[in-house]
Amino acid sequence: MDGGADGARALFEREIAGTYLQLSKKYLDGYLDEIEWRFNHRENHWLFWDTIRKLLTVEKLEHKKLTA
Repeated sequence: MDGGADGARALFEREIAGTYLQLSKKYLDGYLDEIEWRFNHRENHWLFWDTIRKLLTVEKLEHKKLTA
């Protein structure tokens, strides 16, 4: 996939159609952050393991704070 605006737009459209069944304006920034992160890491073949390693070392985030 090409980089740049066209590639990002295409990824965004696929994510919206295939991942998010319903969008909320409240969480739009979060959706866009996730899509941007996926786009920027799309060529990392070790992404799954990098993510697991990060999850094992990150500080806990309480549900109440997450949903505030």
